This record gives sequence, structure tokens and C-alpha cells, in this order.
Amino acid sequence: MPDLLDFVVEAHGGLAPWRNAASLSAKVRVYGEFWARKGHRELLGRQSITVDLSRQHTAITATKPPTS
Repeated sequence: MPDLLDFVVEAHGGLAPWRNAASLSAKVRVYGEFWARKGHRELLGRQSITVDLSRQHTAITATKPPTS
């Protein structure tokens, strides 16, 4: 398994860029019934997600309100 991990990491630029990065952001579309059933319908729709790479912290921000 370490050989595969090394191969994948190197194929994507190595570890150096990740060691210099402070956070990772993505725009995603959340859909389905999971969050609605959990009582978090506000999480449905387009979201902006930012992950802090130096600690356990993820921020989710709605960028477009959910549609009914």
C-alpha cells in the first residue's frame, strides 16, 4: 500500500505544495434527503466549503438558497 500511496502523491505534485498550503476550498452542490432528514435543509444547494489544513476545522457557507 505505501508504494501505491507514494505513486499517487508523486503523480499529483508531491507533498511540498500541501505542506505550504493553509487551507483548501471547493464549491459543491449538496442534494438528496440525508441533510433534510437530519433537520438541516439549509445545507442543500450550492455550498462553499473551506478546510483548514493545520487543524480540524471545516466551514460550510451557503452560496445559493435551496429550492423546494
